[in-house]
Amino acid sequence: MLFSLFPNPTSGAFTLSYHLSTPDAAFQLIDISGRVVYKQIISGTIGKEIIDASALSNGMYFYQLTSATESRQGKVVVEK
Repeated sequence: MLFSLFPNPTSGAFTLSYHLSTPDAAFQLIDISGRVVYKQIISGTIGKEIIDASALSNGMYFYQLTSATESRQGKVVVEK
């Protein structure tokens, strides 16, 4: 699983660029209280998705990209 999430920090939208080893994955943004604030299903193995973060409040969020065989997580920041 190869992917990048940019820009980080962002003021409005992230681009998720991915190359997955298996099709079908789920991308989530989670706030610091553990609540899922954004979720998107990703079909296919190679591509880019624009993630609209304009409705999110300023702060740090955790992301998780999970496929049938792998999972990756990290942190992103929203600054408006």
